[in-house]
Amino acid sequence: MKRVVVHMLCAVLATLLCTCLPACKRGELSLGDPVVENGMIQMPTDADDLVGRNVHEVEDMFREWGFTNLVLEPHGDLLVGMLHADGEVEKITINGTTEFTMDSFFAPDQEIIITYHTYQVDETGQPNI
Repeated sequence: MKRVVVHMLCAVLATLLCTCLPACKRGELSLGDPVVENGMIQMPTDADDLVGRNVHEVEDMFREWGFTNLVLEPHGDLLVGMLHADGEVEKITINGTTEFTMDSFFAPDQEIIITYHTYQVDETGQPNI
């Protein structure tokens, strides 16, 4: 009987842990100041840490780090907003790649494309919700 209870508790704790980790990941990032070397800025985080966050929050982060050439690109793929939130970052492209790590360096004026989920719009520019 004790084994059954222990196994059930372990299963419940494992489920809670798995469901809470993605939410914790999207919490506040504790980032230091980016390193600037020979006019290049070292990324203070990995690409994976920024995907899923709000587009304006990510845009502000890049500006604070010293990047100046930011392009916000709406994907227009949401129909009802159940799988992704409006404004949720889908991917970030820097110098043609969506994969970058804390070891990556980029020029401050390098084009950074932040693609995000949003609702489709009709001919009048109104969201198709």
